[in-house]
Amino acid sequence: MITLVIDGQEIETAPGRTVLEVAREHGIHIPTLCYHEAMEPFAACRLCVVEVETGRVRRLVASCAYPCSDSLVVHTHSDRAWSWSKGMPAAARERTVTVVPSWSGETPVTLPP
Repeated sequence: MITLVIDGQEIETAPGRTVLEVAREHGIHIPTLCYHEAMEPFAACRLCVVEVETGRVRRLVASCAYPCSDSLVVHTHSDRAWSWSKGMPAAARERTVTVVPSWSGETPVTLPP
C-alpha cells in the first residue's frame, strides 16, 4: 500500500492506480469529459487537470492518466490548476458539462459537479 494526500485527506491505496480513480473512490470530485472506466485513459480533454507535488516539484497533470505514488500530494482546485482551466470553455471552468445529443432534439441537460 502507498499513502498520498488529496486535498488534505490522507489516503492509502494500492500502487498503479490513477489519481482520478482514487479521488472518485473517496468522494473527491474531479471533472472529466473523455474518461471512461472501460477504456485506457488517454488524457485528451485535459478537463481533469490537477496540481501535484512530488518532493519539491509542483506541476499540472491529467489525473485520469497520472499514477499514484507514495507521498504524492494532490490539489484538485489549486489556483494554478484553476488558472490553467481558464483556457477551457466556460462550462469546463464552472466544473459543469452540458450534454446535448445532436440527434435528440431535446433541451440541453446540465450535469452538476
